[in-house]
Formats: sequence, C-alpha cells, structure tokens
Amino acid sequence: MTQKELQEYRKIMRNAESIEYQIQKLQSQINKVTAIVNDMPRGGKSTDKSELICKLIDLQEQYKTEYSTAAEKLKTIETAIAKLSDPQEQAVLRYKYILGLNDDGQQMGMWIGAQMEPGPLGSMAHGDFGKLGPDAFLQLNAQGIRFHNEDQTNDHYGAQFVRQPGPIYMVIDSDWAEQLPAMQGGLGCVRSASDTLKESIDEWTAGKGDTIEELADALGLDADAKANFVASVERYNELCDKGVDEDFGKSPLRMFALRKAPFYAIKDEGSLRFLVTLGGLRTNANAQVLDNSFQVIPGLYAIGNTQGGRFVGDYPTTIAGASHSIACTYGYLTGKFIAEQG
Repeated sequence: MTQKELQEYRKIMRNAESIEYQIQKLQSQINKVTAIVNDMPRGGKSTDKSELICKLIDLQEQYKTEYSTAAEKLKTIETAIAKLSDPQEQAVLRYKYILGLNDDGQQMGMWIGAQMEPGPLGSMAHGDFGKLGPDAFLQLNAQGIRFHNEDQTNDHYGAQFVRQPGPIYMVIDSDWAEQLPAMQGGLGCVRSASDTLKESIDEWTAGKGDTIEELADALGLDADAKANFVASVERYNELCDKGVDEDFGKSPLRMFALRKAPFYAIKDEGSLRFLVTLGGLRTNANAQVLDNSFQVIPGLYAIGNTQGGRFVGDYPTTIAGASHSIACTYGYLTGKFIAEQG
C-alpha cells in the first residue's frame, strides 16, 4: 500500500460525492419540469424533461462506477492496513483515509448527548472555470442571465453556483489573454497565459463562434436561453462602455467589452470542491464538548473537522491553511489542557 493509492481512494470518494451532489441538483430541476416532449423541434420554447432524465441516468451510471472502483480500492487498503504490526498506525490510517471521509465524529458525539452546532451553516462550495479559475470575466447561468459580481474569490463563486440553474458559462473574446493581468488576485485566479494555454483554447472551452449568436448555438442553448444570452452580452458591453457596472457593482478595472471575434465560453457543470466541514460539535475554549444544556461532557474533546464554531459564512480562501491551523492549534492547546488536569 502506497501513499499514492491512499490518495487515489480519497480522490475517487470525493468525485463520487461531487457526482451525488450533481444528481441531487438535477433531480430538483427535474421535479420543477412538467413537460416531456418527444418530437420537440430544436429551439422550441418547451422544456424537454426527457433530456434531463437522460442526463440523470448518465450521472447515476458515473456514480455507480466511481463507488465500484472505490470499493475495490478499499478492499486493497483494508487488507494492507490489517497487515501492519502497529495497532496505533492501523487506527491512524483507517481514520485518516476511510473513517475521516464522513461525519462519524459528529455522529458518535451526538450519540452520547453532544450538542451539534446550530444552523443555518455556510456552504462549503468552492469552484472555478478550470484554466481561467474564477477570473472576473462575464459569467452567465444556464438561462443566459448574468447573476453576480464576477470580481470575487472562488468561495463566493461557489456559493453563487449552488443557487443557480446549472451549468454556468464564462464568456470571453479573443482579447482574453491580454486582459488577464487586470484580473483579481486570490486562490485559483489566473493572471497570465502561457503559449500552450493560448494555443489549446479549443480544448478547454465548450463553444466558439464568430458572433455571440453562433456561440450560443455552439453551446446548445434553447431559444429562450439564447435570447437571454445575447441580451446579457449586449447589456454587459453597454456597462463596459459606461465604465460603471450599474447591475452588480463590478470594478471597472475588470470590465472588458466582448467585441473581438471569435468568442468562447467555458462551461462549468460542477467544479465545486468540498474541503472542510463548516459545522461540528459545540465546544468550550478547551475543546471540551458540550451537551444540550451547555454542560461539559467529561473526557470528550472535539478538534478539527469534528469541532464546531470554526467557520460561519464560509471557509475563507484569503487565509491559507485556516482549517489545518485551527486543528493544529487546538490540538496543542487541548493536549496541554489535559496534561495540566493531571
């Protein structure tokens, strides 16, 4: 068993969880649609529920494949861990790579009366547009509508993504590479382009067109979404010419009109990454877990992803290592506290 194998297992499980989230989101979208159209001409105004169902089936097959692969790797990992001579090492590896991927810590605490941090909790949802990260280019939802100030970090983008009908499109024109130095800083942001990135643009974009209308067609948008898409670009160009974002307040430093063909769009169908838990067991300053009456449960401590009170609105990408640093700090302070108790 190698470190690479353990990391691959964790990656597969996270992919499966991401697909599961997409399935839930798509099921919610399907529940809102009533029409099933078998012979609907392309560009019609009706919503074809059958297309959504086909996509759902594909996602469910992906989900099964990921979990099947994960199950095989899990057998290999469990066998290898069982062969280790040190029980403590076995326990650490089993928790780190297997048990630590779920909410067992919170569940076990609640079984003996621990208080779970009350909601509502923030969404641990960070995402971006791949090669161009969360850069502040124009972004439109599946209905072709602009929905936020794009001049944000990827955590703000992720929080918006989960509230929009997906997918999300980032729209750029042929001057995109020259505009990168003006983009915002922050986790995942891209501010320069290599020759390889420029030359491979057809590989990492979802559509291309000599006009905005052609781009919308290349993305497969229906008539309503296409009309909104074109209107949104026209409105955005108008705001860029004014130098004032009257709709969402984006900095004029990062507003670039879309006028130089060809035009491209990057499609984000689910780039969200879930890094840490934003809710956990309620503790006092010594990481002692509290019950529902706010009384200490003797001998029970919560640190790291099991501990509540670490984040409220979201996980801040502007602070590197926020989750790890809290875990390390409380690990040290709690160990010191326990030692002082004798």
